[in-house]
Amino acid sequence: ITGVTHTPVIINDNNACTTDACDPATGSITHTPVNTNDNNVCTTDCCNPATGAITHIAIIIDDNNLCTTDACDPVTGITHTPVNINDNNPCTTDACNPIT
Repeated sequence: ITGVTHTPVIINDNNACTTDACDPATGSITHTPVNTNDNNVCTTDCCNPATGAITHIAIIIDDNNLCTTDACDPVTGITHTPVNINDNNPCTTDACNPIT
């Protein structure tokens, strides 16, 4: 049969952070987000929709308290462990000023 055409529908959403598809049985168009998760709770996972570049930006763990040691475990998350202020001298009152 002449003159018959089958032009594909446009499925590109112009977002490099999605996988675009069309189901040939239903015609349903999908835009599935790419997986950016690095399974590290100490990062914010991002995808640049223009380039598709995936980044993992370290989260801020500093609690602005100089009396704690700040850390982040990739599995369990942020901890703020109090610094040891005990000088083992029962004749002193031990303290820590969180600002100084």
